[in-house]
Amino acid sequence: MSQHDFDIAPTDANTGASMRAEINSALQALASNSAGVSEPYTTYPFQVWADTTTGKIKIRNSSNTAWLLLQPDVYTHVQTSLAKLWSVVHNKNTSLTPVASIYQTIGTGTDFIGYCGDGTYCGQEFQSRLVPVAIDNIEIVSVNQLKITLKTSIIGKAVIQFF
Repeated sequence: MSQHDFDIAPTDANTGASMRAEINSALQALASNSAGVSEPYTTYPFQVWADTTTGKIKIRNSSNTAWLLLQPDVYTHVQTSLAKLWSVVHNKNTSLTPVASIYQTIGTGTDFIGYCGDGTYCGQEFQSRLVPVAIDNIEIVSVNQLKITLKTSIIGKAVIQFF
């Protein structure tokens, strides 16, 4: 783990040995994605940082004003009762922006296809399928809770990414 400002100044590298050490230090920082417990002290647009405190890989935005998660946190919520307003309690403890995809559960149970010959129905089990659904609104209630409003009441699943 190392970090570097990636600026090889004449004062840093005034001899062959110190120049080589400075370049090696910068290369080590590149090879380790500037890993450290705090962000690098000099930042650049699209710079990658391995935040060893959170265990997350972050990348600097194009205007060099904020860090973005390279791999967003993901939470899956299963709504088992028919509802238009979903209260989603998660354990992410984050103020990052949520982006949700909602899927309605279609079909469950047994599809009866006829008699078995002994007077009982023969059935064929089938899996439910998930169909995408439009979202009206996502409200951040707290760092651990969201409210998702849909156009109609459904049973389904929400896949939420935090950026």
